[in-house]
Amino acid sequence: MIKLIATDVDGTLCRISTPKIHEGYYAAARTLLDKGVKFVAASGRQYPALARLFDPVHEELLYIADNGAHVRVENKDLYVSKMDLETSHELVRDVRALGNGCECAYCVAGIAYFSPLDQTVYQIMKDNMLYECRMVDSLEELKEPCIKLTVFHPTDAEGVTAKTFVPKWEDRLQLACSGFTYVDVMNKGTNKGNSLKMIQDYYGISPEETMTFGDNINDLQMFENAYYSYAVGDARQEVIDSARFTAPPMKEDGVLQVLEKLIDTL
Repeated sequence: MIKLIATDVDGTLCRISTPKIHEGYYAAARTLLDKGVKFVAASGRQYPALARLFDPVHEELLYIADNGAHVRVENKDLYVSKMDLETSHELVRDVRALGNGCECAYCVAGIAYFSPLDQTVYQIMKDNMLYECRMVDSLEELKEPCIKLTVFHPTDAEGVTAKTFVPKWEDRLQLACSGFTYVDVMNKGTNKGNSLKMIQDYYGISPEETMTFGDNINDLQMFENAYYSYAVGDARQEVIDSARFTAPPMKEDGVLQVLEKLIDTL
C-alpha cells in the first residue's frame, strides 16, 4: 500500500517558474491526506513559495525545499543544511565571473536574497514563483551562510556553468540542474533523495510504500528511494530511463492522472 507520495513541481506538475498548478492537484492531495497518505512537495523552490503554491492544503503537506537543503514536517524544520559563509560568498564571486547574463539567488531557509545585479531572477522568483525575497546592496555583505546558491541564466544555465564553474565545485558541493535556466548548489550529499529518506525514516515508511514523480536530473535520487518511481512523459530521456514507470506528460497533467487512478484503488 502506498503511504507516501513525493512529487517534484517545476516540469512535473507545471511549466517551470509558473505560479499555478492544476486545481485538481489540490483535490487529489486532499483525498490522499484524508486516506492517511503523506504528500510531499519536493522542489528546488523554497518552502514559503511551495506553501503558497499549495495553499488550499499547505498546512498538512510535507516539504523537501531548496533541492533537499530544507525539510519540513508537521510545520517544523526537520533538516536545514547550511554551507559555510566563506564558501557562500566565493560561490557568489564565481557566478559574477561567469558573466554571459548569469545571475544568482542566495537562499537561506525561507528567504532568497538578491542584489541589483540579479534583477531578472529576482522578478521571476518574486512574481512568478511566489518566493519570499529580499533585495540587498551586495550578497557578499550577508552574514548568514546560504543553504542553496542558485545560478540563473535565461536560456542555458547548465551550458554556461559547464566550462569553469562545474569543474571547480562538483567534487566539493552538490550541483543540481533544475530545468534549463537554473543550476542549484548545496552542501555535498544534500539532495531530494537523502531528504526523502529522512522523511521515510521519521515516519517508518519503506521505499516499497513510496511513490515519486519527477522530470529532471535533480529527481533521480528520489527515484532510488521509491519502488513506484515515475518520470513524466516529457521528462529528460535519462530521467525516463531511470524511472520504473512513466506517467503521461506534464502538459497533460500526467501526475494528476496517475494520482486519480491510485485514489480509485485506495
